[in-house]
Amino acid sequence: MKSPRPSKSATANRPSLDHFDDAAARSRLLAEVIRKWDSAGACTYELNELSETSSDACDVSYADLGIEDDVFLIRFGEGVGLYLDEKRNVFIDRVFVVEQMYEGKEGVFLTIVASRAGRVPGLSEETSLIASGWIDADQSVDDGLVHFGLVGDPTILKAKNLFDIEIAIGHALARVSAGTKSKPVASTGYNA
Repeated sequence: MKSPRPSKSATANRPSLDHFDDAAARSRLLAEVIRKWDSAGACTYELNELSETSSDACDVSYADLGIEDDVFLIRFGEGVGLYLDEKRNVFIDRVFVVEQMYEGKEGVFLTIVASRAGRVPGLSEETSLIASGWIDADQSVDDGLVHFGLVGDPTILKAKNLFDIEIAIGHALARVSAGTKSKPVASTGYNA
């Protein structure tokens, strides 16, 4: 089976975002994303409250999902079980979605936020565990993430199940699309 991950030659032309090696820079980026989300109304979708969708819904382009919110947060939580390590210490907790143009094309900027289930050796409590990527609105989420890739914290980027996490994010966005009947929950703030 062919690996869905891009080859090194396919990723060679991507800009190197070395500032992601700096924990302070990741914290600043996360703070900026949270500020945009908060100023846009702090729209939050709880994944466990959204209706299930067929897997076909994940294969459509982001634009075809028809999500009306420009900026929102999908809260996964530990209960969803998207762990990044075998010891189940780190998990995908939230995904911020911000509509954003890139090189003249419409798309969305995703910021994946991981949380710790407990004390994790080698990780500072203050370190923001995030990874970000941009998805062309004309591509499905998983195709967009494979094409442009993610940059960010090595804890996320080196997870053995990263492809499964990307697919789960696509499913979550399809559920947000299908859940327009479900009202998003207005949050009173962001709790890290």
